[in-house]
Amino acid sequence: MGLRYRRFSLRRAGVAPGVKVLDVAMGTAAVARNLAILVGPEGRVFGVDPSVGMIREAQKVFHGPVTRGVAGQLPFASNQFDFVTMGIALRHVADLARTFNEYFRVLKPGGRLWILEGHVPATGIGHQLTKLMWAKVIPGMTLLFSGSQEAKLLMDYYWDTIDQAATKETLVATMKQVGFEEPRYRLAHPVYELVAKKPDDAHST
Repeated sequence: MGLRYRRFSLRRAGVAPGVKVLDVAMGTAAVARNLAILVGPEGRVFGVDPSVGMIREAQKVFHGPVTRGVAGQLPFASNQFDFVTMGIALRHVADLARTFNEYFRVLKPGGRLWILEGHVPATGIGHQLTKLMWAKVIPGMTLLFSGSQEAKLLMDYYWDTIDQAATKETLVATMKQVGFEEPRYRLAHPVYELVAKKPDDAHST
């Protein structure tokens, strides 16, 4: 999905001027760029990614602090961020519960989680059209707009894992298990948004 859609979705989720956000698996900074616009000069956006190559690509367009790290072991203290975000990367996570626990830990009480992921209809023409989008169109657009072969290869790999990804219902249930409130998803084909809230009275150690 385009940068404008990401910005619209993030604003709808509550990202506003002055907030502090962590963007996990930031890739080419498609989410982080929009976050920087939304939080303004009084806010802060931090990026984290496991790949040195992707961090280099992100830093071409994003000028905030970036750290190398993985979703399941975030290099940040507890209760730090108003938002944690992740764009089109959750399917690469090996342990959902551990990852969501880390997101819960670094969020402030009352903080919110926002995740964007690909939606694939189970069967029929919808499945074929979605396969065309994720297997051909999106990797091509990624190369065109980023100029990065590594980013394109990441999106090529994305379709290889998309059918084996956890269901939206499983993700929502796992969020509830680790303590998030109000976990829910919203379809916006070919993606869906997952949002949840850390309780106001919750603290992480």
